[in-house]
Amino acid sequence: MPATTSYELQTRRNGVWQLETTFEDKSTALNEARKMHQSNKHVDAVKVLEEEYDGAANRANTRLIFNKERNEEPRRAKKPAAKKQESAAPKPVAQPAKSQKKGFLKYLTLMVVSVAGIGLAIIALALYFEYLSL
Repeated sequence: MPATTSYELQTRRNGVWQLETTFEDKSTALNEARKMHQSNKHVDAVKVLEEEYDGAANRANTRLIFNKERNEEPRRAKKPAAKKQESAAPKPVAQPAKSQKKGFLKYLTLMVVSVAGIGLAIIALALYFEYLSL
């Protein structure tokens, strides 16, 4: 069985390499990789791998034939932070966070009173209709 050669076009987005497509023709794979690198701004890098597979030996050889990374914009150097002068004014004291138990207790109390009120209304209506049926 003769060795077969294929070309994988892979792209890197957000640090993750993904297989985009495979080609049987080297020039087509290289042209497509160049186009993808130039036109797609969301791609960080493009590479083409040549893979030769020998079915008789059940072996594959892979080599990188194209690798292009998008030029990162130059980063500005950070300016050293100016030292702050401490003032004589006292610093405000942080207030402790409100306890969530108080809010929960208010909610629970409101629920109990509401359910009790509905229960009393139902009992009153039942007694009223019982009185009417006598």
